[in-house]
Parts: sequence; C-alpha cells; structure tokens
Amino acid sequence: MTSLGRTSRRHPLGLGVALVLAAGALAACGGSEDGPTPGGSGGADNPNETLGERTWILDGTGSTPAITTGATVTLVHDSGNVSGQAPCNTYRTEFTVDGDRVEVGPVATTRMACEPEVNEAENDFLKALERVDTVAANGDRLTLTGSDGVELIFDAQDPATALLGSWEIVNLATNDALATPLKGTTPTIDFADDGSLAANAGCNQIGATWELDGSSLTIDDGRRTLMACADPEGVMEQEDALGKALDAAARVEVSDQLTIFNSEGSMLIAAKRAADG
Repeated sequence: MTSLGRTSRRHPLGLGVALVLAAGALAACGGSEDGPTPGGSGGADNPNETLGERTWILDGTGSTPAITTGATVTLVHDSGNVSGQAPCNTYRTEFTVDGDRVEVGPVATTRMACEPEVNEAENDFLKALERVDTVAANGDRLTLTGSDGVELIFDAQDPATALLGSWEIVNLATNDALATPLKGTTPTIDFADDGSLAANAGCNQIGATWELDGSSLTIDDGRRTLMACADPEGVMEQEDALGKALDAAARVEVSDQLTIFNSEGSMLIAAKRAADG
C-alpha cells in the first residue's frame, strides 16, 4: 500500500488566551480597574462563537433535571442547529442564538429503543432542551437555562484528542438505511495522531488521511488493498459502503460513541471504542 503523508490538525486559538489578550489591550487604552469596560461582557465569552468551536459533554449530575444514566450526552452547534448524542438516540434541532437568548425548535431523534430508565432520562433531557431560552459561555463551560428551573451544564471536549484510537463500527450507512455489520465481521476505523487513518470492513485494508477543524472532519486519499472476498456473503458490498461513508464524512461527534455525519447531517457511521482502542 502506498505510504500516507502526515496531516496537521488545526486548533483555533483558545478563547481563554484570546480574552486575556483582549483584556490587556483594553487596559492599555485606559480601561477601568474597578469593573468591566462599558459594553463588555465582564468575562463571559460570546456564546455564538464559543458554541461552534467544540463538542460539549453534559454534566449530568450538575444539571437540572439530573441525567444520571451513565451515558455520555453531547451537544454540537453548527449553522443554526444543535445535534448530538442523547442517552439513547441521536438528536437534532434548530437552535438560534441572539446575544444570550436562544430559540429552540422541535427536537427530532432516531428511534432506537433502550432500557426504560435510559428512555426516561432521554425524555427528561430532550424536554429540558426544548425549554431552553438562555445561553451563557465561560471558557470551557456552557450553561443552558430555561423555564421550570431547567439548567443544562456542559463541559468542552477536544474532539481531536478524543477521536484518536481504534473504533468498532456498530452502524453503517448503506443505500437503504443504517445497517449493523455482517455476522462474522468486525469493521473498524483507527485514527492515528500523525493524521493517518486505517479501516477494515472484513476484507481489504483501507488507508486514508484525516483532518479535523473543530468538529468538521475531512477524510482524503482513500486507498485499499485489492483482495476479493466471498465470505461472508456481502462483505465486499459492506466494504464499498464503508469507503463511501469515509469519502462523504463532513462532521464528527465523539463521546463514548463516535458518530460521523455527511454534509447534510445524515449519520454515516456509528462506532464504539474498541477494546484495544
């Protein structure tokens, strides 16, 4: 297989550094030492800017209502929408930010069934999200508040670091729908720190390069070995589906599950951390 070159991962200047530099510049121009500069935020970040820079992980025990199933709940903001992993299903909704005010649309989800307590936690989370009307961002903490005492607290995650390692695919987009892997196969994806990617759907090795900018994922230069496999039946079609999914990758969410989406927001790949990942 042709060797793959290194790929850099872009990381925007940390907001904390940017705020320190901005504060220093204001002080040099005569800003008051007794309080924030008139018109300033007093230390709070711009929610609209902060939201789109990272993946947010719910602090379930610190939130109201408490979400304590043990599942990782995520939130990602992109082009006027938020999406993520709820306690059971993935979700998506319109999320319009104007200053510190938020307007949330109806939430759409996938339709997997989980244990009753997980379904109950998911229902609590999604109802709370729909009641959110205010957002506050401060460094690595995001707080969404709303009616009836709702307070959803999220902590920032560095998706580039979380993405590294080996993932076992549990759902893969085919021509018709999301499918589980063929019996007798364990499709995997491995993201390396040098920007290389290795994948296998049960027959050939697939090699590529990857680059992450915030939550935007680009996978390029896919190559594969050239074996023809007949067992199990359908494995070559599964391999083709994986190759197409990698080619179409546009955005990623990472928690205890890896979810890759295309540019239209449709799920391409869902994976869990491999035992040796």
